[in-house]
Amino acid sequence: MTLKKLIFLGFYCFSHLIYSQCKTFSISSDDAVFISGIRSSFNLSVSPLNPGEKAIFKVNGNKLDSCVYKTVGSGVGIYKIIASAEIYKNNILVETLQQTYSYFVMMPMVYWDGPNSNILYANIEQVLNVSIPGVSPNSTMLTLEGATIISNVNGKYTIKPDSGARSVSALCAAKLPDGTVRKMGGYKLRVLEIELPTVQFNSSKPNIVAPDSLYILKDIRMLPFNLSYQITSFSITIIKNNIAQKHFLKGNFLSENLKTIIKSLIRDDVIIVDDVFCKIQWVGEKKIKPFVYTIN
Repeated sequence: MTLKKLIFLGFYCFSHLIYSQCKTFSISSDDAVFISGIRSSFNLSVSPLNPGEKAIFKVNGNKLDSCVYKTVGSGVGIYKIIASAEIYKNNILVETLQQTYSYFVMMPMVYWDGPNSNILYANIEQVLNVSIPGVSPNSTMLTLEGATIISNVNGKYTIKPDSGARSVSALCAAKLPDGTVRKMGGYKLRVLEIELPTVQFNSSKPNIVAPDSLYILKDIRMLPFNLSYQITSFSITIIKNNIAQKHFLKGNFLSENLKTIIKSLIRDDVIIVDDVFCKIQWVGEKKIKPFVYTIN
């Protein structure tokens, strides 16, 4: 072999080596977490490609139609992608690059967004949001023990505790994209009774010489919703000179006759307000605790 040919061959091999080192074959994914049963996508790329060059990718020995590899992991563990990129120029294979990509597949998780402090209130409809990343809300199935599902809109469940229930157990299952149905997890909520409000006289004068009506003295403890109240009936017993006289009234207003009687009361006379029935939104009609007022 002539010296000229040897120099040319050496230059070709050197330039081919430099050329190969300049190319980068990479695998990446837009998914931050890989979930079992949910399809993941991986992007394959070679950079730079010179004019007239194209890359054909293979993953685990299978040729891809594009630069995106899609797969569904099953179970939990570490998975590997063994990929190659064949570089062609003018339909001639000039180079083959290889790359291995490892990723961890985990079981899917259900996310619960329920009422404050995981508390439901008896007879009250409240919202429980259920979501699973990568799973359509239409593929999510919720079963309840101790409550009833009123409606479901895209994983936003309106639920209502059953009568007498003290707790509610929720269990979520889902049909995953690979066709399997799996139990995703449970959720526990407490059920509390609505604390009844108390009532008091409403008067334009602080000494209640002539009270006009009854009114809700205090609201129930903090709730994630507002309730409306309506006093439907009550009774007033007046004790004067050790003689008791009871009056029954509708609504929450005192009659003019009763106002006149109360105006005539003197020190140590007693007013007992009892049989107070209050209609509470969603709860229904409840009897409220009585109260006693002594004329000072």
